[in-house]
Amino acid sequence: MATSSGANGTTVYPNVTIKNGTTMVRHMDVVQSRRAVAFDAAGLLPGAIFRRIYISHSGGFVVLNPAE
Repeated sequence: MATSSGANGTTVYPNVTIKNGTTMVRHMDVVQSRRAVAFDAAGLLPGAIFRRIYISHSGGFVVLNPAE
């Protein structure tokens, strides 16, 4: 684990396994901000767990095709 200090301090957790349903992604580095950030997301997922990601900026939607 590594940390940085200051107003924008973060903690890095190396070599983490993330499980989403039956998909497991190993050896990920997870960064946690200690700064209070207001945004409308409940969490973040790594792009590595998806086979395809399609973003339609004009349509305002995202299609995520999970890796199996």
